[in-house]
Amino acid sequence: MESDLSLLGATAIEDRLQEHVPRTISNLRHAGIKVWVITGDKQETAINIGYASRLLTSRMTVVKLNANNSSECGLLIRKYQQQLLRGDIDDETLHTVPLVPFSLVIDGKTLGFILEDHVNSFMLLAHAARTAICNRVTPLQKARVVKMVSEWTGHVCLAIGDGGNDVSMIQQAQLGVGIKGREGAQAARAADFALPRFHHLERLLLIHGRYSLLRNTKVIYMSFYKNVAVFLSLVWFSLFNGASGQTLYSDWIMTLYNLIITALPVFLVGLFEKDLKEAIILRNPMVYRFQRSLKWWTLSSYLGFGVLHSLIIFFSCYLAFGSSAIFANGQTAGLRVFGSLTIFVGFHAVMGKLYLETSNWVSWTFVGLAFSIVNFYGFVLVEAGAFLESIPEQYHVFTTMVSSNTAWLLLLFTFVTTLIFDVSTKFYIRQFTPKSWYLLQEKYRADAPTSSYQQMQVSKGDSRVVPLIEEGSADSDSAQPYD
Repeated sequence: MESDLSLLGATAIEDRLQEHVPRTISNLRHAGIKVWVITGDKQETAINIGYASRLLTSRMTVVKLNANNSSECGLLIRKYQQQLLRGDIDDETLHTVPLVPFSLVIDGKTLGFILEDHVNSFMLLAHAARTAICNRVTPLQKARVVKMVSEWTGHVCLAIGDGGNDVSMIQQAQLGVGIKGREGAQAARAADFALPRFHHLERLLLIHGRYSLLRNTKVIYMSFYKNVAVFLSLVWFSLFNGASGQTLYSDWIMTLYNLIITALPVFLVGLFEKDLKEAIILRNPMVYRFQRSLKWWTLSSYLGFGVLHSLIIFFSCYLAFGSSAIFANGQTAGLRVFGSLTIFVGFHAVMGKLYLETSNWVSWTFVGLAFSIVNFYGFVLVEAGAFLESIPEQYHVFTTMVSSNTAWLLLLFTFVTTLIFDVSTKFYIRQFTPKSWYLLQEKYRADAPTSSYQQMQVSKGDSRVVPLIEEGSADSDSAQPYD
């Protein structure tokens, strides 16, 4: 279209790996995250990128899927299923074990045949592969690959890219990450998270992602527990009141218990909770795979302890004050005194449990404890009319109850009795059936780097901080690719 022009110069964008990409991919794989590469480069370049980024190793068998039509694509997939997978091939089952470690390399034309006609058979093979590299792929195919993997496996997919041709893939994934670099900011604007460098993905997932799930699940566990431990007493109380609907606690206490009194400790756990220091996680990325979902067994244990604690709290109070105990001033303990005693004992037991389960104690932890205690005693004293006559049926109920030595002895008894089961269980688990992060907590309790500078050196791969998983542990055995 153009002729008789003189070339004055040319410009180009250098496309090369960023720093720390091999180490980042290696750590993500150690964390149990399967990594795929979807690129528009030609096949030879894509394979070289795979080796340079440590996604491919010499011990892997590289399987190339290059087909000219759909039937040939199906035959190739079937052939490699028979050669590489153990057992009978069944498109309906996920339980396939590879005979040798292998990775897949698929060109864009073959990928088109797969997306149209061979999704199940291909995903059966890809599910057993260590990784997959898709080359010469269009932006629309990138999004369709993400959708295919997400729907077929049922797993959460993260897509990361740095160019405008990655926008559709980033938006299709459940979690999109854009790198703002030389190719512009289109990917970063379309993503859920924007990063300046690829290696920052390591901290985003292994540290912030793990902490986020840990905190969210603990907030759920604690929220269930603190309500079961205190308000299940109403169920036990209904066994003695003929199921009349008579409540044990005052309306204000039931309203403010979750809203203000016990809200801040759980909220602070959701902000600051850590079971391992950041440097330890970076040195041992495999701990990520043990914190990837809400554990129903752990939730059941919290609910179980909540039921047990509610039984101890209610029946201890019932045996102590349920038969109209007489105070020093000649007054007898009625329903309101019994209810005030139950919430008084239950609040302290719940706070003990919440702080027993807190791993990371910071200054705000003590602020939350003080806030809850001050609010509890402040509300019950105001309710009891210690400062003014506010609620007639609660007038001097709490002050009369705490004037009894029995109430304080009962508080000490129930506090120790409820928590002794938790402490004993924790001791048994840590002593005889420890989890991996328990061992790391004990091993690095004294010598783990704690300062921001030390953690930064670990994230940069400083040789003075030796990780348990060495970067030089890449596979070295040779393997010939299938052509």
